[in-house]
Amino acid sequence: MSRFVTLFLLSFLLVACSADEKPLAIWQHSANGSSAAALSYDGNFALVSGYNEPTGWWDLNKNARLFNWRMSPNSKNDTDTVQVVTMDYNAQRAVTASLTNFAVWDTLSGKNLGFYKAPSPIRSIAVSRKARYVLLGVAEGKVIFMSLKTGRRLEFLGHILNARKRIQDPTLSPSWVGINSVDLSANGKYAISGGDDHAAILWDTQSGQQIYLWPHNNRVHYVKFSRDGKLAFTASRQAEAYIWDLTNGKMVSKLKLKSREWIISSARFSADNKQLLTGSPGRDLKLWQVKTGTLKKAFKVKKRFSTKASGAVVLDVAFTKDGNAISEASSGYGEKWSLTP
Repeated sequence: MSRFVTLFLLSFLLVACSADEKPLAIWQHSANGSSAAALSYDGNFALVSGYNEPTGWWDLNKNARLFNWRMSPNSKNDTDTVQVVTMDYNAQRAVTASLTNFAVWDTLSGKNLGFYKAPSPIRSIAVSRKARYVLLGVAEGKVIFMSLKTGRRLEFLGHILNARKRIQDPTLSPSWVGINSVDLSANGKYAISGGDDHAAILWDTQSGQQIYLWPHNNRVHYVKFSRDGKLAFTASRQAEAYIWDLTNGKMVSKLKLKSREWIISSARFSADNKQLLTGSPGRDLKLWQVKTGTLKKAFKVKKRFSTKASGAVVLDVAFTKDGNAISEASSGYGEKWSLTP
């Protein structure tokens, strides 16, 4: 057996074995499973929306539920199900969103800072620092950029225009081009969006001008900025996942996914941009090398039930300052993982 083959098999076994590793900690954040979750960049806080219960703001260091938030003001019986949650880069503001409304919360006091009506059904949401700006990805092919202070609103139509150009149909209805994922830079100046037009687009929120358009072979369902805004991650529904250099628009690497790994549900860059965490619907939490797109470690998050048919979607992932990883899953469990080789 050649030295190359020996090293390849050893590497494969090391990665495969890591999927059996046990978490350092397990926390139950929802008894009925979670519909949406978001983690702070330092891995200290979690925003978790459980089924038939209010959205909780959690201190993970103490595993303490600090606040309970509902979508309807002064209501103890919510009928407005939370579909999407997010928080700003410093975890000072949290956002909960149903299909038609969104609310902004102060994470220090727990107070509500406003309830807002969305102009179209919400599919994805992101906010700038202190939620000064909000970015909505909606069903009708538009990305809506809003200033909550001034009320300024900009509608980005790049995905509709790209879809019409791609299939050579200038009359294509916007309802055919849903926006699946959006992210916003910390200062609110730049946005990235992915849609059913098989493209991820980086654009300027002040002018609405497209900066880069990255074509994919299928619908783009997930996009994410690095915290410093130097890199972006995009993924489509056909085992396609890329890392991009935003200084020149060029590809840094393509993740070496298996053919059956169709969907990535969450992603997060490390603080130094050298590593990437991803989560997927198959209970998979994975650590990647950014420069090469190679897999370093793999884990399986906890299921809600012990039956073989039971599964879990990894809703969000984060790195901690001490070199560990945090996952939050649809099973209602948050977990901490060691990334030490």
